[in-house]
Amino acid sequence: MRAGVVALAVVALDQLTKCWVRHALPHEMTRDVIPGLFALTHRLNPGVAFSMFHSVKAAPVIFSIISAAAIAFIAWLLKRHPALPLKLVIAFGMVAGGAAGNLVDRILPPHRVVDFLDFYIGTRHWPAFNIADTAICIAAGLLILASFTDPRAFDKA
Repeated sequence: MRAGVVALAVVALDQLTKCWVRHALPHEMTRDVIPGLFALTHRLNPGVAFSMFHSVKAAPVIFSIISAAAIAFIAWLLKRHPALPLKLVIAFGMVAGGAAGNLVDRILPPHRVVDFLDFYIGTRHWPAFNIADTAICIAAGLLILASFTDPRAFDKA
């Protein structure tokens, strides 16, 4: 239940921000927020986080299947292990929510993930990303941190 609430919050925030970007910025338009460091930009990404595999034609279908499988696996894991520590439940909820947020983009036309957070220094840009990607990366960091600081937390998983 708690993981579901976290996942729904991530999906809601992700989809609301993407909706705002689609309406506020024409495709490929960029607006500086902090000149020389951060901009909002409207990009459509057929690949995965950080635009990896963007040139693979079957990427939207392949990554939709992978996202759905990840969500199903997390749901199964949480159902099988209802006594997981809260930090793991939150992290798994964030991963599921991030996967679901990007899955929505891949299922609905134009079958591309909306990326809009653009960090850069001078002409060097980190690939644009979104709230779903952020949730997945933060959750991965939390899971790695938990594996070092509280390895027994994973005994129940």
